[in-house]
Amino acid sequence: MGFITCFLLIVNLALVIGLDVVYWFVGWQFGATGVLGVIGFILGYMFSVEMSIAPRDFWWNTEFGVFLAKIGFAWKTALTLWGIGLLVLIILGYNPLW
Repeated sequence: MGFITCFLLIVNLALVIGLDVVYWFVGWQFGATGVLGVIGFILGYMFSVEMSIAPRDFWWNTEFGVFLAKIGFAWKTALTLWGIGLLVLIILGYNPLW
């Protein structure tokens, strides 16, 4: 089980970094928000046990279920920081799509 969870964590982290690379192609401002998302993903995964997983989840759910909850919290944190960064860019008037 440890290999599968480690592999899935690496795949998810690679996906977040890949999205950041795409953001860098759009512009350096969007790339900076992507870096915030990568940092948010890592911090969200690290602190997910303390912030979103109840102690009963370790007894009720399987190890893989707890892992999925941790990955879900990490994605929510990354997407929230990306959204906040993009909102700040739009408020500042930067939008390369216009």
